[in-house]
This record gives sequence, structure tokens and C-alpha cells, in this order.
Amino acid sequence: MKATRKYVASDGKIIEILADHVRTDGGNFNGICVSACLSYLDIKPNQYKFTWSKRTGNSAVHSIMRRFGWCVRSRKTAFKKVKTVSALKKAIASYNDLSADVCYYVHVNGHALLISANGDVLVDTDPRQRDRRRVLCVKAIFRE
Repeated sequence: MKATRKYVASDGKIIEILADHVRTDGGNFNGICVSACLSYLDIKPNQYKFTWSKRTGNSAVHSIMRRFGWCVRSRKTAFKKVKTVSALKKAIASYNDLSADVCYYVHVNGHALLISANGDVLVDTDPRQRDRRRVLCVKAIFRE
């Protein structure tokens, strides 16, 4: 069983996240920020083994979300001119997505966060006053 702790999301929702990063002997990895994003979507840290695999060299987060009934779609072309998280929040607020109950899983270098459809940060375990982190990937997350 993984050690967990309570975390309060920016909208007041209390979620369970990993207490610390978990690295296995095989090279698999569980990150605090990813566990917080998944917990906000009601996927607890003890319901999956790892979020990154050394063997395949990629993230298992999207398949975990899909396994628990979430639809994951790339929004790379919709936000291709956006470079930073602060600019992305403004762009998301003015963007009309297909689903009403959508949130955005944002990947920056070594970190992940969740942003609501109106541009508010829902989950960020490393918050910034002026967020100039470079956006690497944006995924729209909604129920199927």
C-alpha cells in the first residue's frame, strides 16, 4: 500500500495524493503531481501501479484515465501558439470545447497540473505566482 496524504484542491475538494514520489527497482515511477491530478478525477493512488514506465519510456497516465471511464483527447493544435501556463489559462478560458464538463491535463517539464474549462487551476502541487513554465502537452479530459 502506498503512503498517502490529504490535499485540498483550489476549488476546495479534498483528495488523497501520494506522500512522496515512488520509484521501483524496475524503473517505474509514481509522481505526486500526477497522483493529485488522478485523485481529482476520483482515481485513488492505490488503484494503479505506476504512472511512468522505464521499459516503454512513456507515461501511463492517459491509459489509466481511460481505464476508469474518462475520455482523453489532445488539444495540441487548439493551443499550438500558447507557450506558457499563464497564457494557456487565458486561452482555455476563451476556448469552447465539445463537452461542458471538461478539464485539461497539462504537462510541463517534470510536472503535471489540472486546469478547469474556465482557466482556473484545479490541481497544482507546485503553484506559481507568475507561471512561466513551458507547456509540453495539453489533453482535454471528460467523461465518456
